[in-house]
Amino acid sequence: MGRSLGLALLVVLALALVPAAASANTLYATPSPAPGAKCSVESPCELSNALSTAKAGDTVVIGVGTYEPSAAYGDGGKSLTIEGAVIGIGRPVVDGSFVLTGPATRISDVEILSSEFTAALSLGEGASANRVMAISSQVDGCEIESTGATITNSLCANPETNFFSGLSTQARASNGLMKARNVTMIGRKGFYSGASGVITIEDSIAMRNSLAGEDASLNSGTTKLLRSYAAHVYGTSFEAEDPLTQEPIFRASGDYREATGSPSIDFGATTTAIPGELDLNGNLRKIGAKTDLGAYEFVPEPPSVSTPSATRNSPTSATVNATINPNSGQTYYHVEYGPTATLGSSTPTVILPAATTASAVHVDLTGLPANSTVHYSVVATSDGGTTTTTDSTVEAPAPPPAPPAPASPKKLAPILRFKQSKGGPDKGQPLLDRSTIKLSTGCGPAACNVSVAGKVKIGANTFGTLPGPKTATHWQAGKQGAIKLRVSSELQRRVRQYLEANPGARAKILVTATFVAADGSKVTRKLTIQVRPV
Repeated sequence: MGRSLGLALLVVLALALVPAAASANTLYATPSPAPGAKCSVESPCELSNALSTAKAGDTVVIGVGTYEPSAAYGDGGKSLTIEGAVIGIGRPVVDGSFVLTGPATRISDVEILSSEFTAALSLGEGASANRVMAISSQVDGCEIESTGATITNSLCANPETNFFSGLSTQARASNGLMKARNVTMIGRKGFYSGASGVITIEDSIAMRNSLAGEDASLNSGTTKLLRSYAAHVYGTSFEAEDPLTQEPIFRASGDYREATGSPSIDFGATTTAIPGELDLNGNLRKIGAKTDLGAYEFVPEPPSVSTPSATRNSPTSATVNATINPNSGQTYYHVEYGPTATLGSSTPTVILPAATTASAVHVDLTGLPANSTVHYSVVATSDGGTTTTTDSTVEAPAPPPAPPAPASPKKLAPILRFKQSKGGPDKGQPLLDRSTIKLSTGCGPAACNVSVAGKVKIGANTFGTLPGPKTATHWQAGKQGAIKLRVSSELQRRVRQYLEANPGARAKILVTATFVAADGSKVTRKLTIQVRPV
């Protein structure tokens, strides 16, 4: 065996012994799991169960709701993707804390509230957080525990006036790089540096929550402040580039969205790091000429809503149609409706993702009062405000057309007559000694069945019957035809004898025909035929 062939076989054997990479799975959690839940989308399980069951590379989706009681959640050192089911209003709320130590764990779209003596969110080496609201009433909102961790588009806060910070770096995060971009940090110390490494704070707000605090307390390491606000700084180990010197203006106490006129609006980068990036509330990350500082992007105007229209689907339902332009802000819309302009009822809220173009929306109204006029308006809300359309109405559906009057039944017009012989001295009168009597029948304008019977009488005496067809004859509408009555030899003999014995007596044939239409209507006709003596 040649050297090259032997090496090739060794390579093939080695590859065969390498286990196939396990495919990543997605596990689902809910605040109220059913017994025996399987952590599937159909059967979501308890959050701690989903996190402990997940393997490296898996995704854990946290369903909307509040997760109680207080608990410490973690990735167990595994690299996981942890994400809330929705962003903006309605994201899942975890009453506890998250400690992420996996080297590539990512967490997003979760609200973490901690009342324990532990940070709401702790990031280990290489872990990252995006669009996370982490608030602690006891210690730091967020901690960076190890090098390589990053946090973006997030709020880290301790709104209490105790000693602790919005975001801090710990001593274990030494000799490494860390980054906070578009983060709002609120605490007695908005940002606290306790690590010897280098952290870059970019397009962010670090702000004290009391006059006795500092926007940033830089005890060790190097802090690079790039296009950020941190005016009240303790320590000198920092580098500031293009700092914001005017204090940002928030909407209200505890509401860290920027208010109209805040100097932090359009003060950040001219481009976003990630195309299509969103802020903490799901708004476009860059709305103006530049990004804003902190977790939230200022949305300057409310959604635009077209004049809605509605179509009635049934006596008790309708569909409202409109177009909505979110104007860069994640939008929530619903329809208010009722029997008068005061409305009174509302459809469930629907999320419309942030965009700069209009989208058609359709909202079904059900359970309406039958056959009544309904008033409605479309309500669309974003961080930019609320738009409510003027009162519109959808009329009661037109009553269904009256059913057509039933067609008048087609009355039978039966025909029954003696079919005269063609020519000869007996025209108009049959000879009794002939074997058959021929009749013409018809039943226009409707089809029918006809049965015929006859009998021979002389005076008050009946001499016998003339049997017709064995079954009724069927005639189509407007058609005519012939039916024959048989005169038996015996009947001819008896009549002849009687007439010979009673000169001057006259014989006649009495014919009765019954006509029956398809609708069951019945008509009877009678015919008397005089016969000449024989």
